Formats: sequence, C-alpha cells, structure tokens
Amino acid sequence: MRQWMMNNPFFARIFLFNALLVLLVTLVSQAVVLQYVLPAYQEEIETYNVQSATHLRSTIDQQLINEMLRTVNRSFTDFYTYNEAFYEATNDVRGNTKALLDAIRKLDQIKRELPFAHSVDLYYPRTKLLLFDSRFCYMDNEGCSPAIQASWKSILQKAKDNVMWFPPSATSSSEEGRYVTYLRSIPYSAPIDKRQAVIRIQIDVQLIGKMLQQMKPNTDGMLLIVNEDGDILAHNQNNSLDLHGLSTSPAIRQAVRNAEKDEFAANWHGESYMISMNKSEYNQWRYLSLAPRDVLYEKVNRLRTILYALGGLVVLAGILGSYVLTRKIHKPINRAIRTYSNTITHLNETIDANKAVIRHHYIWGLLQGEQQVNTSITQQALIGSALQGGYVTGFNIEYPLKSNPQFESEMVQVYRLIEELEQAPSEGQVWAVRGQSGYIHGFIYTENAAPMREAIQQVSLLLAAWAQQEQAGVQAVLGIGTTKEMEEGAIAATFQEAQEAAKYSYLYEDRTPLAYEDLDVANRGQIQSDRALRLLNELEQGIRVADERALLRLIDTVVEDIRIEHYTVSYVKHLLFDMVSTLRKTLQSLGFSTSAMFGSDIREQFRALRGLRAVQEWMGKLVSVAIAHMEERRRSSESDLQVKIRSAIEESTFRELSLEHIASQVGISSAYLSRVFRASSGMTFTEYVTDRKLQAALHLIEEKKLSVLEIAAELGYNSPNHFIRIFKERYGQTPKQYQRGCEPGGTRSEQMEDTATVKNPPA
Repeated sequence: MRQWMMNNPFFARIFLFNALLVLLVTLVSQAVVLQYVLPAYQEEIETYNVQSATHLRSTIDQQLINEMLRTVNRSFTDFYTYNEAFYEATNDVRGNTKALLDAIRKLDQIKRELPFAHSVDLYYPRTKLLLFDSRFCYMDNEGCSPAIQASWKSILQKAKDNVMWFPPSATSSSEEGRYVTYLRSIPYSAPIDKRQAVIRIQIDVQLIGKMLQQMKPNTDGMLLIVNEDGDILAHNQNNSLDLHGLSTSPAIRQAVRNAEKDEFAANWHGESYMISMNKSEYNQWRYLSLAPRDVLYEKVNRLRTILYALGGLVVLAGILGSYVLTRKIHKPINRAIRTYSNTITHLNETIDANKAVIRHHYIWGLLQGEQQVNTSITQQALIGSALQGGYVTGFNIEYPLKSNPQFESEMVQVYRLIEELEQAPSEGQVWAVRGQSGYIHGFIYTENAAPMREAIQQVSLLLAAWAQQEQAGVQAVLGIGTTKEMEEGAIAATFQEAQEAAKYSYLYEDRTPLAYEDLDVANRGQIQSDRALRLLNELEQGIRVADERALLRLIDTVVEDIRIEHYTVSYVKHLLFDMVSTLRKTLQSLGFSTSAMFGSDIREQFRALRGLRAVQEWMGKLVSVAIAHMEERRRSSESDLQVKIRSAIEESTFRELSLEHIASQVGISSAYLSRVFRASSGMTFTEYVTDRKLQAALHLIEEKKLSVLEIAAELGYNSPNHFIRIFKERYGQTPKQYQRGCEPGGTRSEQMEDTATVKNPPA
C-alpha cells in the first residue's frame, strides 16, 4: 500500500488532508461536548437531588403538617362559642360525665382525621383537667399517674411560646415508640399565663419514615427530616443504619443552623455527599436529600468514558473512511458522520428528558404570578422566548371528558391538543399546560396588539375542530382574558380574568369564546333581596297548592330573567341553589322524603349540573315528579276520608244524622265533606243518609218486632208521618203495606212485586 501511495501522491495528499480534517473535527466536537454538554448534564443530575428535597418538603408540609394544622384550626377556631372542647375550659366539670365524654369524643374525632397522630391530648390549666387516650384525670389529685404528671409538667415548663415542636426522645435507637410532639396554646393569641387550654399531638416517627421510604427507597439515597439543631426526626433508612454520626457532623449541623445554603457538600464516615436542603414553611424543620458524590456523578463519568471511547472510534472510522473514500470514491465518511450525528442526538434527548416537567412548572408559575418574567438563558431554553415587551392574553380551556375516560387516552389527547395550540397562531406564540382533569391553561404572546385578535380566533377554531373530532361534537369552553402589555404580573392578571370568564359558560352554553371584556363582569350585579325573597315565596306557595303550571312558568321566568339581565354567575348559582333548597324544604314540611322521591339529595344533583339549560330542564322534571306524588297522596287521602265518612254514617244510622255531626266526627268542615262526598258518590249527603235509613227500615219491617212508629223512632225520625211519606216516595207503598206483603198470608206474586218495588224505587 505504501508503494501504491508513493505512486499516487495526489491520493496521499487528499487522504492526509481528509484524515487531518476528520481528526480535527472529532477533537473539536469532543471538546465542545466535554466543555458544554457534560456540565449541563451534570447540572441536571444535581438538580434532581434538589428536586428530591423540594418534593420532600412539599409532601411533608402539605400532607402531614398543613393537614394537621388545618384540622386543629378548624376544630378550635370557634373556641369562644360553644363546642365540645370549650365547656371544660371555663367550667369545673367534676362529676359532669356528659361534658367530659363530649370533649373526649371531640379529641377522638381529631385523632381519626390525623393518620400520622399517635395521640391527641388536651390540658385545661384552669381546672387541671387532662384528656388523653379516651380518658381523663385531674393533675391536682391522684387520678393522674406520676408518669403522666411528670411528662406534662416537663412539657409545660418548656412551652415558652404559643406553638412549639419537640423532637422525639433519644431514649431508644429504635423508631418504635418515638414521637415528634406538637404543642399549641388555645386560644392561639392568648399570653402563656392566660391560655385556656393546651393541645398536644404526638406524631409517629415510624409512620413518617415509611412515608419517606415510599418517596425514595433507601437504596436510591437518603432523605432526612431534622430540626433547627440538626437532630434527626425521621429518615428513609433501615433502622439498623447508624445515623448518629450524621447528626453530630459539625459541617451538617452548622449548615442546618445557618440555613443559608440550599445545597452543600459534607463528609460522613469517610464518604463525600452532596446535600440539598429545604426549610419547612410551617416550623423549623429542614428537609435534606443526601446523595453520595461518586454515585451522583457516576452517570457523568460513565458518559465521559463513553464519549472518549466513541471519539476514538469515530476518529478511527473517519480515517478508514477517508482512505476508502479517497481510494474508491465511496461514502464511508457519510456513514461515520451519520453515526456521529445519531450519537449527538441521543445525547441531547437524554439531557432534555426532564425538561418537560420543568417547563410545565415554569409556565404554571407565570400563570399564577409565582414566577418572574425575565430574559434569562433558562427561560429561553424552557419556552423558546425572552418575552420582552409585546402583549399577552390569558386563556382557560374546559374540555368535556368522555364517559369513563382512560387516563392514558385522556393524557394523549390533551398533550396532542396542547401541541397543536402552541403551533396554531400564524403570528405570535402560545404556551399551554394541562391543569386539573378537564382543564388546559395558557397564554398568547404577540409583539404587537393588532395580531392578537386573529391569534385568539385561530385558537378558538382549532379548539372547535378538536372537540368535533375527539369529543363527538361536545363543545369545549374557552375563556379569554383582556389583552395586556407585557410587564410583571400581566400574565397572571389576564389568566385570572380568563378563568373568571370561563365560569360564564354556565349561563351561555352555546357561546365561545367567552371574553372577559365582552362579559362586562365588573358591572354585573344581582337581584334585589326583596325580589329574590318574593320569588322563593311564590315557589313555596306553588308547591303547597300543587300548581304545576304556575311552578313551570315561574322557573321559565327566572331563567329568562337570568339570560336577559347582567347577573354574576356566582349569584345565579346561589339563587338557583336557594330555589332548589326551598323546593326541598317545602316538600319535607309537607311530609315527603325528597331523597326517596328523587333518588338522592337534590342539592348534590344540582351541584353536578354544568349549565343553566340543564338546570332548567332538571327543575322542570323535579316539579313534575313532586306534583305527581302530591296528587297521588291527595287521591289516597280522599279515598281514606270516604271510608271514614261511610263508617261514621253506618254507626249513626239508628239516630238522628246531620252533616255537621258526621263532619265533626271525621275532623273536617261540613262544606268540604259535602263537596267531597258528592264528587265521589254522585249523590248528596242527605240522599245517601236517607237511602241507608230506608234500607235499614226494610230489614226492621221484615223482622216484625217493631211497629211502624217504633221503627221511625229507632231510625231517628222525630215525625212518623215524615218517615211514612219518604218511604212511600221511595218504594211506592207505605211501611204498613210493605209489612202486610211480607206476612205468611200474602201471595208470592205480591211479595215479588213488593221486592221489585223496593229494589227499583221511583225517581
């Protein structure tokens, strides 16, 4: 080959040039990667440790401390008004078992709401009463054990502030039986010597440790919770691990006490650690994430080694490729370059793997006003723009969820929509993030105000097309804020307006987009209180008289008034809820169970409705169902009343009967009795009574035990002549004639004729 190259000097020169060029390009590229890419990757890895500490703080603060403080505040905020735990603070309840049991039940309820709490105790200095473990005792007698008295005296001596946290006792190296103590005075603002009660909550350290292990297994690094002195409160390590050396490390203690650095390095047991620290928002706790430096940078070192090896391979491949290309005029060099390009692409993908989450939080921070707008390289890398000057408009999208949506399917649809939104405007830019299930939040940025309207229109059209394709035509809601000049807080302000505007889809179901400026939200009002009260009274009266037509007309009138007038959406929901509550209370006052009538609590059904039209249709159905039940009960009630009336008449057949007497017996007015009786039987009360008395007279005559005069008196007729006259009018013969027809001497034809006359009296 040497001889061949000597015989071809042109080839040698080209080959040498190509080889040197490949070598130069490779070395320069390696230098660039080592100088810029690796440090950035290393920074991302270190950021992961910082995020672990931040996530630890967020989880413990929100799920444990904040929940506990909220529960205590909720339970003792109204301390000056009566509740189960206040009575004992101002009264001596010795012997008052009920008051003591009420207070104990109150503490048991608080403990049930706090899964991390080992115990919740309450001490009343005035009465020396101590409530603990569903029991009670008085500190000034032998009812409290010496251990309990000593424990509380020690706690009270140390309690120099209204709120204090105490680390667990160091009596045992085991996590079992170790508790962090939270102590608070009640009332919160009262001086120490004037506090009326002291609550103590002991938090189980072992449960916190299990929670930390779920966040990060002990094989992935250490998570620690320490107090302001560096004493360890909880960790995610096995109980067998000796952490005493860490808690006494001067470097760590000094850093924890100063709380100046969020990230620092420290040595422990001969090993170097990178430590990220966050301070609690609620107390003096510090949250630490520890990662061994050699483990933390293992990926960086491995990547560096790979790059070195890859660089050598690329150089070798380049030289060989240059030789083959020069000799055979082929394309191995392209193959080497392609391999190199793929390697760089893979490296960039690895570095960018975590940027999506960071970008999401950054945009959400801008929308919430928690992130400042700046022109830093970080911002440009995250959202691709410095956001200098220009104009911004916030938007809020509420998209309908399909029935029983799969989480993965919904996520794919949402992120596809976000991607399309960010590419939609021909002028300007859109940034959007996924919010809670069913929501997308974002803002539009343009350099000038003029293109903003067109950009909004393009976003609206894209959203409509997406809803038609993905949501079977169910319209999504687009709320738009006012366009503002870009300045600090402008994004958050216009986004809040967009959220408020989106709420008005409740009133305008078919209107999109809903612009805050067009809705004139600031000038909307509410119905005058006397008019609203009159509406509720009309609703109640309509229910009581079971006037379905009037009720439906009232509902239609209210809805029409809401659509015409400028009311705030919050007031509309409040008014409609008052109408639903009035319907419920009125039906309950009439003896109906609304849950049985409508299947569940209609207030909860109302809260689940998403628009005014749906509420109108639903309330119309409620009215129809309610009126149907009321009519059914009315018919049943009148049927029972008929039975009572006829029974009363039967019992009084053999004495003087009057409409007023029977009405008094069944408990109704005589006029109502007369109206109901005629409507149900087709005859008047007097006609029915006369018919029943004459039928009784037939039986008495056939028995032949009484005379006609005695029968008239027996049936309550004061005048025998009156009895004989109405008997003859009904049966065509006098009682005496009828009695002779029933004698043995009477012929059978006469008896049959008399019977026919009785059964078919003349009109």
